[in-house]
Amino acid sequence: MTQITDRLSEGNQTNDLQDGFAVGLEQDPTYLELQAQIQKQWETHHPESPKFSAGWQDFMMGDTTNPQAQTISSAARARYRELYPERFIQYKTIESKRIYQDLNSDPLVRTFEEASTVQANRNFGDYREPEKTLERLSSLGVAARMQQWDAFCILYPEKAAAYAAGHEGIRAALERIGNKNK
Repeated sequence: MTQITDRLSEGNQTNDLQDGFAVGLEQDPTYLELQAQIQKQWETHHPESPKFSAGWQDFMMGDTTNPQAQTISSAARARYRELYPERFIQYKTIESKRIYQDLNSDPLVRTFEEASTVQANRNFGDYREPEKTLERLSSLGVAARMQQWDAFCILYPEKAAAYAAGHEGIRAALERIGNKNK
């Protein structure tokens, strides 16, 4: 495990395996295979919904009418966690401490970005309701992003501190959290 952690902290971002581990869960060949299987299953069960259709976009980015619906990424993570719980915990532990040179390469940052996007998409799905205005929906999207980055900063304070200078949402969340603690 130490070799894996050391290799990861060095910033090696290839998908080669060492001691059976890829650099991160999203690059693990087994995870990628599960994701491909889930995509194939979706395509088989939805032959009337070609790629880039509303149904496909809901599957990829979040269903605007069903907040509980999984995305392809969340479904693959859930399946991996179910099938390989010990490996999932090891990846989660490694990633919780790893600082990337490019914060956009960090799977946790991408996960929080995805969660914000999914929530914003769900909010925009509500736009069909007449009492909703674009301004109101926009403010709901901003609120969702703020909540996501606040949670990120609380859960991963070392990462937040390292990434604050390069990410406005994280920097603002650290300021909000700091102001709450005063």
